[in-house]
Amino acid sequence: MRTAAGAASPTTSRSSTAPDRSRSTRRSGGACDRIWICDAQPDLLEAQSVAALCYSLAARCARAHDEGEPLPSLPHRLLEENLWRAIRYGLSGELLDFDRGEPVPARARLEALVEWALPVAEETGAAPYLVVPPLTASDRQIALAEEGLTLEEIYAEQVRAGEPVEG
Repeated sequence: MRTAAGAASPTTSRSSTAPDRSRSTRRSGGACDRIWICDAQPDLLEAQSVAALCYSLAARCARAHDEGEPLPSLPHRLLEENLWRAIRYGLSGELLDFDRGEPVPARARLEALVEWALPVAEETGAAPYLVVPPLTASDRQIALAEEGLTLEEIYAEQVRAGEPVEG
């Protein structure tokens, strides 16, 4: 993860020519130069899926870079537009398809991204965890609210024990 722009670097008394890695200085605007933090997932399988997707995308981007595969360099404005759409509408909304220049269903964009990363996910063992759920946690919460459940009941439903987490 990265520190907010302009954050002070930790000071040290050592004299070194090592680069300061305390904050991100890469501002390429291209694909694959950072992964932003994701929302918490109340379901273990969904949390594993998000982790597997991030891992697979990082590995796929690294492979593309190593093999000289061209990756898009997109204007920040377009990336911000899709970020806003994802925050506002989730998987039930639309995202811009940068190749076609038009909105497409967000679920289709996510499935295409999973397909792009799938070969590397299969090699690394992450493929079984790459699942796009039929409903997101927020979709499930909205449905429960529409059924008349109270916020307390919705919360209880979200934290009810599902698959045990073992270490």
